[in-house]
Amino acid sequence: MHNKNQKSFWTPIVQFAGHTFIGSVLFLIIGAPAVGLSLLVHALGAAQIDGFTIVVLSFLERAILVADAGLFIIYLVVTAFKSVKEMWK
Repeated sequence: MHNKNQKSFWTPIVQFAGHTFIGSVLFLIIGAPAVGLSLLVHALGAAQIDGFTIVVLSFLERAILVADAGLFIIYLVVTAFKSVKEMWK
């Protein structure tokens, strides 16, 4: 007999897929300003704006992208670990 309180083997997998999808959407939302800054840097470079301004904006673009990617990877690892742990309960 199947206990009503017992979760299916697939429940953690489906939850992981859902969390991964939501995390990916958040990654894209947070990463969008980095893409915008990249486009701005290229436009300002073409307009021959002061080099220091371009360096600062490039740094911010990369900082946002690296922080976003790093946190996304951590999120995926933690979520995967929790899912595997849940599967073995």
